[in-house]
Amino acid sequence: MKGKIFLTITLIISLVFVFGFSLKNKLDDEMTYKNKNASIEERVEDLLKRMTLEEKIEMIGGTGFETKAIERLGIPPLNMADGPLGVRWDNSTALPSGILLGATWNPEIVTEFGKVLATETKAKGRHVILAPCVNIARIPMGGRNFESFGEDPFLTSRIAVNYIKGVQNENVVATVKHFAANNQEFQRDFVNTVVDERTLNEIYFPAFKSAVEEANVLAVMCAYNKLNGPYCSENDYLLIDVLKNKWKFNGLVMSDWGAIHTSLPVFNSGMDIEMPTGKYLNSDSLLQKITVGELSESHLNDKVRRILRVMFTIGLFDDYKYDSTKVNTDEHKQIALNIAKEGIVLLKNENSILPLDLNKIKSIAVVGPNSKVAVTGGGGSSMVVPFTSVSPLEALKNKIGDKVKINFAQGMIIDGETNPIETKYLFTDKDEKVNGLKAEYFTNMNLESEPVKVIVDNQINFMWNDKGPFEDFQKDNFSVRWTGYVKAEKSANFTFDVASDDGVRLYIDDQLVINDWNDHAMLTNSYSKELKAGKLYKIKLEYYEKGGGAIVKFGWRKPNDELIVDAINVAKNSDVTIIFAGTNANYESEGFDRKNLTLPNEQDEFIKRITEVNKNTLVVLTTGSPVLMDKWLDNVSGLIEDGSLVNKLEMQLRKFYLAKLILQANYR
Repeated sequence: MKGKIFLTITLIISLVFVFGFSLKNKLDDEMTYKNKNASIEERVEDLLKRMTLEEKIEMIGGTGFETKAIERLGIPPLNMADGPLGVRWDNSTALPSGILLGATWNPEIVTEFGKVLATETKAKGRHVILAPCVNIARIPMGGRNFESFGEDPFLTSRIAVNYIKGVQNENVVATVKHFAANNQEFQRDFVNTVVDERTLNEIYFPAFKSAVEEANVLAVMCAYNKLNGPYCSENDYLLIDVLKNKWKFNGLVMSDWGAIHTSLPVFNSGMDIEMPTGKYLNSDSLLQKITVGELSESHLNDKVRRILRVMFTIGLFDDYKYDSTKVNTDEHKQIALNIAKEGIVLLKNENSILPLDLNKIKSIAVVGPNSKVAVTGGGGSSMVVPFTSVSPLEALKNKIGDKVKINFAQGMIIDGETNPIETKYLFTDKDEKVNGLKAEYFTNMNLESEPVKVIVDNQINFMWNDKGPFEDFQKDNFSVRWTGYVKAEKSANFTFDVASDDGVRLYIDDQLVINDWNDHAMLTNSYSKELKAGKLYKIKLEYYEKGGGAIVKFGWRKPNDELIVDAINVAKNSDVTIIFAGTNANYESEGFDRKNLTLPNEQDEFIKRITEVNKNTLVVLTTGSPVLMDKWLDNVSGLIEDGSLVNKLEMQLRKFYLAKLILQANYR
């Protein structure tokens, strides 16, 4: 009897299991969105109808650099990353700048650029690259001119199409930005750009139109500014009439980070995702109004439909593949190098000074603000941290150091080149027993309550970027206070430099000397003070990080006047002088525009003084936008625009090639 009961129970359990398994398979079969063989539109519509109203609203507000996952239905997050010139997510291959891509006049080579960018994006577990930037360079001082492809709408369109194809062929979403008429960084959050319809269609729209109609770009990012009245993020003419209706764009529209100012106008416009978070597009502001019919659920459905369509298009529901090893590979560095070669421009070659003949010269003077430093990036969201960086001086030494004597004197330092104060000059207390500064780390942005970590930092030279200061520490919304003393070996008028991404305050002997307690992309603030040898000066440096890149550096330097004399002496006693001049991330960046077109920190006068003692002078400019050269151009024998770039590729290859170019290349 017991055996029969046991068999009966076993049979029932088996039947239940088989029935349940069959039912599950039947239900799975009916879930069209999981069927790889169904069309994208069928899968989108099937998944959309399974979502609750609350889940749909969740989808249109971000969570930093991702969309929100809907675990109930297995909807993954859409992971995003900056930026146009390399993946700004830990260390990556730093690719040539946008303005260099324009200087190549070669759309085909840009496809390879896009492939490298997409491959490294996937390697970092991201699905969307926030690029390309196709802003037309209409203001010469524009801080982000280096990111885009120049002032010509046709050239920009051709570069953009191949860029996008290169990215999306690898199943990574390209995001063309910033739509539209984003000409300036100054007051970009609220400036009203007034543009007539003809100018929009002839100058500002062509690159976006080509991106949509030719490259089938999957995402568009709106600009911060207003366009003819309304903000771009709630501009019906821009997002609905032109983009979605006229050009038939069926991808998603996202806001720039913090570019949304209202809930209902944005919801009713063509905006699909608010980034970085759903501050305005959320259940609190939308759910009740949709429920009672004040807002249209079909309008919400269109937004979610576009997001899902993009996800299905790149295969995000179908075992999306990652390969974390595909970063900074030899192939990627070689492609970046090949592109950079095509972007270097020879502007002057009087008396055939180039290529330099090593058989006829015995010494080369290497001078200038960019000679000893590797200018590896413009500022802001496009800044990429390369794995290694090599200065022009190092590259030349590596290339010809055993053939020709290299005489070096930097000659001058420009703002933004922060030379961190060495540990031996910093002390935690007056007794000078411990080198460094006392560091207090807070888990808020206002240095409030007790610090969660107190240590001694040897130097203030941190580029945490998208990571926190420590493994167990938050990456955003924190603050740090450093305190101690600094002592100079020699009496001189020193300039203190504090480079930061977000707010800083510097006190010297309890006097507030730098006060930039504001959100901003990386820039450098400076203060000069006469220091006496051997005297201790009290230091307090405060910093907060809100979001995005986390950078803070504390350095000092002597006056340029003392350095210039050394540079003049080496130039006078060398056969040829190479001046490495230009700008850096402190002058070309997101968040602000340049004040003028002159080379910063009186480089014009510096170049003139060098040419007075050596007529065989070659200038290598590293800039991302126009600079005036009239004060010295007639006095130099050679002039190279170093790729017309600020943000460079893997620097060792880049500078090594430049050294080779100066010495051996055949010029057209």
